[in-house]
Amino acid sequence: MTPTSPSTSVSLLMRTAAQEPAAWEQFTEIYGPLVYGWCRRAGLQPVDAADVSQETFATVAVKLSDFRREHSGDSFRGWQ
Repeated sequence: MTPTSPSTSVSLLMRTAAQEPAAWEQFTEIYGPLVYGWCRRAGLQPVDAADVSQETFATVAVKLSDFRREHSGDSFRGWQ
């Protein structure tokens, strides 16, 4: 799966939520550049973008088990 992929595999999300190291590696390979890019486009300097990215992934690590796809339009990227 690439960063431009429109959806995230449910199995990857489940494995990531279960704290599987290989899943986290794949997850960060997909979303790391995306989150960093959003931070840079928002005007953050590289060091600050890296910090915010790290904080984002730390929050995801805690909250990912709360994510649910309950409706047909639900997506991981749209999750708040």
